[in-house]
Amino acid sequence: MDVLFTRRFTVFDVHGTTTDLRLIRSIQPYTYVQIIYVTEADLNTNFLEVNAMANAPHISTIVVIFDLNYDNHELSMKLIKRFEEKFKHWTNTQWTSAPMINTFNNLSAIKKTLRNNQLRETFDHLLKQIKPYGQEPLFRSCFQIQSSFYETNMSLAPIKVVFDIEKELHHLFSNLSDTTENLRLVTPHTYQQSIARMPNATLHELLPSETSTLNYSSNDISQRIPTSCILNKYHAFTISLLNYRTYIELLIVDAYLEKWKAAYTPNLRQTQLKFREKVSKALRQLKQAEGENVTSSEIIRLRENYESLLNQLREVDIRLANVDLTFGLLCDELFSLWDIILGTHSSNEIKKYQKEFDLVATKLAELVYKGFALHILRGRPLKSHSRLLKMCFKKLTPRESVVVLTVVGEQSSGKSSLLNSTFGCNFRVSTGRCTLGLYLGKRSYAHLVQYLKIGIHSNESLAYYKNMAIIIIDSEGLMSLEESGSIFDNQMVTMAILSSNLVIVNHKGELGASLEGLIGMSLYAKVQIQSSPFKPALLFVLRDQNDRNMDIFQQQLGTFKDNIQTKGKCLQICIDDEVDMANIVLLPGAYTEDINSDYGMVKQWRTEKFSREINGFRKTVFKCLEEHIQETVNTEDIQHNPLDATILRKYFDTYLYSKLTTNWKSIDDLGISLLQCQNLYELSVQNELRSIASNIIAERQNRLQRIGSDLIQALIKNNDQSKDTNLNTNTSLELHGWVKNIVKNGNIELNKVIDEQVKDALKDYHEQTQHS
Repeated sequence: MDVLFTRRFTVFDVHGTTTDLRLIRSIQPYTYVQIIYVTEADLNTNFLEVNAMANAPHISTIVVIFDLNYDNHELSMKLIKRFEEKFKHWTNTQWTSAPMINTFNNLSAIKKTLRNNQLRETFDHLLKQIKPYGQEPLFRSCFQIQSSFYETNMSLAPIKVVFDIEKELHHLFSNLSDTTENLRLVTPHTYQQSIARMPNATLHELLPSETSTLNYSSNDISQRIPTSCILNKYHAFTISLLNYRTYIELLIVDAYLEKWKAAYTPNLRQTQLKFREKVSKALRQLKQAEGENVTSSEIIRLRENYESLLNQLREVDIRLANVDLTFGLLCDELFSLWDIILGTHSSNEIKKYQKEFDLVATKLAELVYKGFALHILRGRPLKSHSRLLKMCFKKLTPRESVVVLTVVGEQSSGKSSLLNSTFGCNFRVSTGRCTLGLYLGKRSYAHLVQYLKIGIHSNESLAYYKNMAIIIIDSEGLMSLEESGSIFDNQMVTMAILSSNLVIVNHKGELGASLEGLIGMSLYAKVQIQSSPFKPALLFVLRDQNDRNMDIFQQQLGTFKDNIQTKGKCLQICIDDEVDMANIVLLPGAYTEDINSDYGMVKQWRTEKFSREINGFRKTVFKCLEEHIQETVNTEDIQHNPLDATILRKYFDTYLYSKLTTNWKSIDDLGISLLQCQNLYELSVQNELRSIASNIIAERQNRLQRIGSDLIQALIKNNDQSKDTNLNTNTSLELHGWVKNIVKNGNIELNKVIDEQVKDALKDYHEQTQHS
């Protein structure tokens, strides 16, 4: 069944006669008009009685008869009369005919246009004859139909115009807006933890613009968050929703929050787009000025303008985050809540909550199998550890082998859409920044494959293929203006490299220097951390390629790899030992559009070519993973030893949780010390400069030590002579005065020596770096 949504109506296009009658009868109670297509052969069947009138005889109905003689008005009217005679007791039914679709092929363009105009006029006339409702339309959303479909006894199921949970949602969220502090009110513990981990210098980035001028400290913010009751009404609602409400009600909550956000996000998105354009322009001007002979004052002015615009852009992002209330965000708050309960409550108090949170973990794991995401990295700054998340992992069912697949790529490059299309996941998609962190989920396809999904700056999903449990991670978009100048991109790619068996690099266009730098830096970080026992494979997916000449792109990939290899040699990295970059996939655009010549309307649709290419891409992914497992000694041992396989399944949750959280902690601990460079060349230059500086410092320290030692001995000797002279002339000189004199003269002389050594050191550094 296809569903078409417009502002004025919703069309349910039910396919053929093989559709489950339960589905049709779930739709009919909410139907304003039903259009049923038949052929002449249906005069001798009960198709119309069963599908049209058995459940809802009061519905206005239009029956369209496919007629081979459509262009012969007299014959066509005779066929219509035959149907009208047989079903003359149907008072709410109108009858018309339509041509067989295959009769269009032999018609001229003029004849096709005449037919189309005639059909439109006929349907316009028939629809105008339908009597208007005496009351408001009953249909409001597909959830009504879904709810009816899953009722045990459909004949007794009441028509649901408004769900009870909608009233609860109105009570909880109707007083919130883009001007209220939503994150503090709805998710106070997550909010407070973010504040506690955020340096005071950047606190204003987490606050709405109207409060940022108040100069709050982290303690001030903590005091503003209500903590007298550990559970607020939003916590209670989320726990109840997960543990005791239906899946349909959960979907209603998800849709309600999306609609609530839609009242505020469009204007904010437009503002965000304007500032992004201004920031991009300011950054180009700054880089151009730095590369030219421009005065330092002009460069300072351009830099200040760029930083001012960037701060304004980040403020818009804060405002967007403030209205980005989602079901996933409510679940994230439960992760923080359970950690706080375990850390602050007594054992007796914990027991009161234990049963509820055990059930929450079970329900969240079940949702993973339905495509919902669990956030592995959450908040700002990013956090990974959560005892409730670990409980959720225990509810997942592993296979003999566990592999991790991650997708990385630029912001708005279609990473989430690619995973949704390929694996049937349910990652959030939209224009701009929608994926934040890492997520986990799971889907199944008959006996072939199941999927799991994770993340907020990365989303993750679990899939099963043959004997493999596949963790699918969707990461936050790279190279965003909001994160420019930070180490975030390097952190995300490094997390992917460390945690994954297969990294899908989703990219639009050619393989550029920026992508090369990110992958090179992540490989260097992998070597430094030394926490990954295997080398991941990289699968490059180049999107929206019209010219898919594989030879050209294989040359690009070869050059890409050679550049990283060349720059990695100076850092003593062998790329082939760390990663396999042998695979590349070219995908066409997913959608195409054209103008319908008959109606003058622009229409867009997903191409059949893209669907077929996605099937091929899916096979490539599975093949890469199978080959990777075969090359992994540990996995081969497990396959040959059933006992080891049993152990891996038993400790699957510990393995997965520990792997992801430990990797992130290692990356987070490195911080700017390792990941601040943009590429391997910059890192090699930095290391070379650091080596030169270290050698000069060591040399000058030794020299300063020798000179200082000689200076002290000379001062003591001179003061000894002075002391003896004064004593011989019977002049009294106290001991402390003698020492004081040595210190005073020593400080003067030593400062001169230090100044000379610093000056010489800077001179040496300048000369050696210029020569280098």
